[in-house]
Amino acid sequence: MRTVVITGASSGIGAAAARRFAALGDRVAVVGRSPEKTAAVADGVGEPFTADFAQLDDVRALAEALRSRYPKIDVLAHNAGGQFRERTTTVDGHELTMQVNHFAPFLLTHLLAESLDGARVVVTSSRAHGYGRLDLTDLDGARTRYNSLRRYATTKLANLLFARELARRLPVSAASFHPGTVAGDFFR
Repeated sequence: MRTVVITGASSGIGAAAARRFAALGDRVAVVGRSPEKTAAVADGVGEPFTADFAQLDDVRALAEALRSRYPKIDVLAHNAGGQFRERTTTVDGHELTMQVNHFAPFLLTHLLAESLDGARVVVTSSRAHGYGRLDLTDLDGARTRYNSLRRYATTKLANLLFARELARRLPVSAASFHPGTVAGDFFR
């Protein structure tokens, strides 16, 4: 039985993936921001874990909880994300879209590294990555005019590059994918 961790699993693609993995007989960690929605998806599917990726302390606590519960993780699916209309700075001092879509998954992956030996890491990206412009000297985009679509695209480019590099640096296989147009809660 594989252990599968899915972030952003309280609705949409993540919830569908959690249900599918459970149907295959896998042990599923359902990670979401809303305790109620996450528990509802986890009911009969797996174990609920809550974390708000807009707070890196939540990501650290999530990693600790996952490591203590699952010493070996076979699949880590990064699906949490969002696109935000206004520039917002998190309590950690980062632009919200970059933190939720990239910094938090990056941190979680590295905090779980010892549990991921031989695992598959899957990152939900987007074809929008082609519109992204990644400036490594300004990851939060503080020196540019805020454009929510461009910001989202930049985070998806960061996701794609992260997945490509991850397999080179850790003993994992990693991939990113564009899910296509999906009837989910993303734009709500």
